[in-house]
Amino acid sequence: MPHRGLPRAAASCARASLRTRPLIAHPPAAALTVALLATACAGVRGNATAGALAAPPASGAAAGASIAEAHRRADAATDALVSRFWRSGAGAFTATPGGSQAAEYWLSAQALDSVLDGVERTGGRRWADVPRAFIAAQDARGWRRDYVDDESWMALALLRWSELAGDARARARAEALLDDIAQEWDETCCGERPGGIWWDRAHTQKATASNAGPVITAVRLYERTGDRSRLELARKVFAYWAAEMVDPATGQVADHVEPSGRKVWWRFTYDQGTMIGAALALYGATKEPAYLDVARKIAGFMRAEETEASARGAILSDGPSCAGDCEQFKGIAQRYLAELAEVDPGGGWAELLRADAAAVWDLARDGATDTFGVDWAGPFHGASIATQSSASTTLELRARAAGPGRGR
Repeated sequence: MPHRGLPRAAASCARASLRTRPLIAHPPAAALTVALLATACAGVRGNATAGALAAPPASGAAAGASIAEAHRRADAATDALVSRFWRSGAGAFTATPGGSQAAEYWLSAQALDSVLDGVERTGGRRWADVPRAFIAAQDARGWRRDYVDDESWMALALLRWSELAGDARARARAEALLDDIAQEWDETCCGERPGGIWWDRAHTQKATASNAGPVITAVRLYERTGDRSRLELARKVFAYWAAEMVDPATGQVADHVEPSGRKVWWRFTYDQGTMIGAALALYGATKEPAYLDVARKIAGFMRAEETEASARGAILSDGPSCAGDCEQFKGIAQRYLAELAEVDPGGGWAELLRADAAAVWDLARDGATDTFGVDWAGPFHGASIATQSSASTTLELRARAAGPGRGR
């Protein structure tokens, strides 16, 4: 998900055309930077103020009402994602509500993963026809792409569907995508200590999205197949990226490195989020605490430096110029921050997640259509497939955290 053309972005969050957590827990690691592991997590910037879902209710009827409302909101968001951005006849998502232009491959993968949140939450009783139709149509369109992170996002969604539906063919597609990705590991570039996976076939850069994402994919395949070569690939890629592309003092993750060796430190929530997901994947597979330490450190940077004030408290933000690919980034960050909140319940991450969900619904939503804008602090200024799937993911994860809904 870095950048195309300009390298798919501009320092102002203009990744004008950039590009989950599947079912399995979080998985492995190797030699990490000692300073990174030793440094404590960054401090919190602000506290999430109370909103409709900003604080867990005590118990009884109030708790039941809050849980029911969380599920109602998730239903509404995912309903709108499907009704306004899904074309069943074409087996494709659209870039805009009711539009005719198909969404980009990587954004389609994100939208698919968001729909799978709803499929999982409802026990397959809703929206399960969408992944079936999408996969059937994509078989005809083809799965291979020129951008490695695109393939990784799609592989994660395919793995998740294979688990939910028992679809062995979906897993086989994911394995083929990871095999293709692994071919892009290169130890001849870039800088004094070369390594990492290229972002694109043209070899214009190596990016966090094309390294951390495949780590998650490889770990999840290892967990499903027992193939230790997958685990070793994940360890190798993560060890390199954590050592070379994470600031040991702050926990910030660099966006990408150019062939010249210059590291580009754009601040995007999905860079931090995807590396959190990679660290948690390895932690789940190996139970090595160093991985959890890295996830906490990076999340501390996100909480301290990638939030903005809102009427619902401190919420995730990619800045006022966020457009294009950037509109998807907070949804990715949400997914892996939610994993961290489950693994590390004492870290205070749930407060940020609750504030995000409250702001998404209360401040960023168009009440007439249940579509959502890019700035979760509001106001609503239009929706895209990226803003909708990011918001839907956020509300789906909030409903899951709130507790099982009645009849689910």
